[in-house]
Amino acid sequence: MNCSRKISLFLVLAIASIAAADLKPTLAKSKLSAVTLYRSQALVVRAVDVPAGTGEMALTVNGLPAAVDPASLFASSPDLKIRSVRYFTEYETKKLPTDKIAPLEAKLKAIAIEKTTLSTKGRLLSSKESYLQLLERQYLAKLGTTTTNTTAGSKTTGFDFKTITEMTEYLNTQKELLMGEKLGLAAEARKLDDARQDITDQINVLRYGKVQAGSANPQARNYQARPSRGTIHRKATIYLAKSAPGKASLSLSYIVSGASWTPAYNMRTTAAGATLNLEYLAHVRQTTGEDWDGVKLTLSTATPNMSAEIPMLAPLRVNLVATPKSPGNSIAIYSSMNQSATNMPLGNGSTLVVDNVYAQTIRAQKGTLAKFQKKAGQSVSTYNYDLNRNANNWQGIEFGNKITTLRRWSTAVRQVEQQMAVEYNIPDTVTLASRNDNQMVQILSEDLKCNLYYEAVPLLASYVSRGIEAKNTIAQPLLAGKYSAFLDGQYVGAGSVPVTATGQSLVLGFGVDPQLRCRRQLADKTGDKSWGSRIETYQYRLVLDNFKSRPVSVRLLDRIPITEDKGLAITLRDGKDTLSTDENYLDIERPRGILRWDITLPASTAGAKATKFNYSFDMKFDSDMQISTQTQKLLKQLEFDVQELQESKRFKAL
Repeated sequence: MNCSRKISLFLVLAIASIAAADLKPTLAKSKLSAVTLYRSQALVVRAVDVPAGTGEMALTVNGLPAAVDPASLFASSPDLKIRSVRYFTEYETKKLPTDKIAPLEAKLKAIAIEKTTLSTKGRLLSSKESYLQLLERQYLAKLGTTTTNTTAGSKTTGFDFKTITEMTEYLNTQKELLMGEKLGLAAEARKLDDARQDITDQINVLRYGKVQAGSANPQARNYQARPSRGTIHRKATIYLAKSAPGKASLSLSYIVSGASWTPAYNMRTTAAGATLNLEYLAHVRQTTGEDWDGVKLTLSTATPNMSAEIPMLAPLRVNLVATPKSPGNSIAIYSSMNQSATNMPLGNGSTLVVDNVYAQTIRAQKGTLAKFQKKAGQSVSTYNYDLNRNANNWQGIEFGNKITTLRRWSTAVRQVEQQMAVEYNIPDTVTLASRNDNQMVQILSEDLKCNLYYEAVPLLASYVSRGIEAKNTIAQPLLAGKYSAFLDGQYVGAGSVPVTATGQSLVLGFGVDPQLRCRRQLADKTGDKSWGSRIETYQYRLVLDNFKSRPVSVRLLDRIPITEDKGLAITLRDGKDTLSTDENYLDIERPRGILRWDITLPASTAGAKATKFNYSFDMKFDSDMQISTQTQKLLKQLEFDVQELQESKRFKAL
């Protein structure tokens, strides 16, 4: 483009901007039409009516909420040319109703005078009370026997009971009178305080708006809109060009804070357990200051301010450093944001020290890298530096540890939900008022084929739990959230739903069955020494009671110890031939020492007729050693074993 063309374009733009500035905005009618609700904010869309006519126009949309993000304002229309959108505020001074306030203020002055009078009367009563107390003390000091000396000798007189009685009655009467007057003054003072507060409330309503309730102390009441004596109007002016003469419309969208949603579920099934009714709900918190009346609602897990930058992969440069000789060496990884760390045992005598912020970064990074959220104000250069720095740290962990260690730690920090951006379109229009409480919206209700099963773990509990296995055949994934379980219409408990993709199996607890019981008994323990070694044999009996009038299939679970200590050999003797052949069990739980038997309990078999199951195992070790389960390393490893079991339990093979 040559210089003359640049000058021409500049002049055209300048003339257009001057013409737009000279336009007198007209107030346009608008109505909320759609809302996309994210996890912590919302995108609101208004349908704005455009009047008939052609040419350049300026339309003002009034009543934007205080929670609006001015930078997010955007207008669009397929039939109009949108020039620009301007956000501004106007302060409307409120004219005080002095004709109503003045009489109320006069009443306050009259109440203040009455309060002063009451205060004076109160001081006078206090003076009377002090004088009466002084009189009483002086009289009591003179009580006692009296001795008189005469020429004939001495004469002693006793108490004058008549005088004492009269004086006592007088003092008590005066005290009662003073107390009555003081109570009367206190009652009048309370009435004046109530009247003063009532008048003050009336004045503040006239000046500031509605009185905010909820304060038990009248002197500590707050007033809405304090200390403003006017109204702030938030507006958007849209400059546009219209070529067709008829009426038209455009969409004005903006992001607001003060809105969020969380998933929740109701799970219903029957005793037969063939169908699971899944009701997917959203608990919405809407405090934007703007009512959403009859809008098309979309629930989304996306992040509207997510970075649109394409991450740039930099070279990974490495060098050699000396290997630490300490068997308990630690790999310390810290981010620049937080120096507080969590120790993660690696199972090889080492400890991985990872701070929480870094772990969160790895979670997001191991998902879709392009969805990594860029921080506000962060440049593209520092954004890509942080991405590559975290990637270098992760690969450094890969270079320095065994594959089993990496899998264990990767499982502990995995968070599938951060890799998913899901939208749920609510089919009907929704009305959500701006208020400070949770509001519920139903996303969907579907019936899923399921399998009801029973699981007994007598080592942990004497009751038998119910479980449901179902495959998510819904077109949308299920997000992590709380669920309420109902069996035959009766509430049986609550639990948590993990993130479950379409086609993925889901395992849910459905409370306990009171008609099934289980217990575990140590039937025998023997020990034998031979050539410096000791062999201990443990025999257990597992007992199950079935009070139902029908047979029941139960998964019976127990365990034998596992160890990484080469000096300890553990062998399952009896019971191994009848272990479950379930593929998931053999792949995940059996290598961890978990024993599972799939057995059928005959109907009405309890007490002496209860189903009994026996198994035993040996432990062989040096006779100078002893078995321990309480070392710090083993206790720390337990935390990660539980996390892995929870994932493997809830996420079965597709």
